Amino acid sequence: PAVRKIGQHGKYDLHVMRRHGIELAGYDDDTMLESFVLDSGNARHDMDSLARRHLGYETVKYEDVCGKGAKQIPFSQCALDDATRYAAEDADITLRLHRVLSARLEAEPGLQRVYREIEMPLVSVLERIEANGVRVDVDELRRQSADLSRRMLAAQQKATELAGRAFNLDSPKQLQALL
Repeated sequence: PAVRKIGQHGKYDLHVMRRHGIELAGYDDDTMLESFVLDSGNARHDMDSLARRHLGYETVKYEDVCGKGAKQIPFSQCALDDATRYAAEDADITLRLHRVLSARLEAEPGLQRVYREIEMPLVSVLERIEANGVRVDVDELRRQSADLSRRMLAAQQKATELAGRAFNLDSPKQLQALL
């Protein structure tokens, strides 16, 4: 972890590396998650959309390098010059996006806290769950689901009461405003 790593949708990268026996340490920032925390209402947090929105830059598309549809070839078979240019741009745009998005997060301490203490720690946990799956007792899941629904409703009502107004607990921006 001595060298910080920054990625875009790093959960995917962590999964690919682990399939090849590489455990990545020091994964500290993810531009997709930075964007989501800052703008959870926006449906698009992919690199192409973020580069366009925050940098005014049109990225090289994967399809431009490897083709699309039935004619798409694996990345490992793409022309080396094209693959190199695509990969280098990916790294460059990720760093440039991180500089913009992390500055915005720093300006909003509540959102930064959500990002650092909730979103980033979940990356490796969710990657492992997605990779390994989870055994589920369906009957127990139904019981817990009903119980949690009741408790969530009570918690939402209590939070609304404490806040003095209704708000969306699923919105990082609204949570940040209350924190």
